Amino acid sequence: MKKIYSKVVTLILFLVICNYSFAVEKMYYCSEIETRGFEPTEKFKSYKYKPGRFKAKIDINNNFFSSEDLMLTHTKCERMISKWKDLMQCRTTYGSFFVLNTKNLKFAYTNLIGIYGNDSVLLAHGTCEEF
Repeated sequence: MKKIYSKVVTLILFLVICNYSFAVEKMYYCSEIETRGFEPTEKFKSYKYKPGRFKAKIDINNNFFSSEDLMLTHTKCERMISKWKDLMQCRTTYGSFFVLNTKNLKFAYTNLIGIYGNDSVLLAHGTCEEF
């Protein structure tokens, strides 16, 4: 009985350690190249905004993205299929969408919550690099 118990404990520890070692969130510094938007308070007048920068925690292997700077901390990410399998797409429940090319770290994101109120409706693209 002790041998079985010992083997089970060893197996559980091995699985936990292996799972932890593959979950690697890295910090990235991302810079927008261009940002455009529409202002709902001005009848959706179009504007070109000054590109911004933000930090993000990204785990490419486990499809994870979180950025406090963008207020995208609770996202659900998944990979696209077929020839687009290198694209990781992440969405929120409140109308934001972030897509990352995992091969070259180019990104695009949208913020669509403005359609409801006073926030801008945004579309941006840029690149990320590991901190």
